[in-house]
Amino acid sequence: MRRPVGRLRARLGRALHLDLFDQPLSRGGTSLLRSLWAGAGFGIFFGGGFFVNEDLIIRLGQDALKTTAMLSAPILISTLVVGLLVSVFQALTQINEATLTFIPKMLVVALVIVLAGPWMMDLMTVYTVNLFESIATVVREN
Repeated sequence: MRRPVGRLRARLGRALHLDLFDQPLSRGGTSLLRSLWAGAGFGIFFGGGFFVNEDLIIRLGQDALKTTAMLSAPILISTLVVGLLVSVFQALTQINEATLTFIPKMLVVALVIVLAGPWMMDLMTVYTVNLFESIATVVREN
């Protein structure tokens, strides 16, 4: 889906009586307005006429953030629970030692990595393979 560039496109299109968004500057090149659009931060233009729009960038960013959240969630949630339990224990016994939480958290993180490690590696592998396989599709679409 192409978004109009706005007044600039309308003025240039009326003045030159052609659609500059689709007219290439040279063979195999890109259009003037597509270059301006990319230069304004609305997309990324690569030399061979390959243009990445903001929808693709947003989708790739969302996939990366979702994968990162799924990878970090088991470790973060387990350390949160252990930290909460140790804090309650410290409050009940009135032991105010700041370093008391480190050993239980390190043990839980090691345990979570041992138990969830294969799943985490599988998740990273699937994400990376999908990312590399989608390169050809993205290039063909643009």
